[in-house]
Amino acid sequence: MTALAIELAILTIARAPRVHLQMLASGYSPTGAGEPALPPSAPGNAVFAACGERIRVLPFSTAGFSV
Repeated sequence: MTALAIELAILTIARAPRVHLQMLASGYSPTGAGEPALPPSAPGNAVFAACGERIRVLPFSTAGFSV
């Protein structure tokens, strides 16, 4: 390892800062605190590769497609 690589070591749990989470009450339905910020795009890309149609709305639906 170079000196620079040692200086930029991967953050480990032991070195991570403390994080305080606070859940807020709201009128919205729960969706889960662990959801990804961006949805996985592989299924949509697979549909495009198979039939040439882009799915542009979430959640994915079979509406408008036929076998």
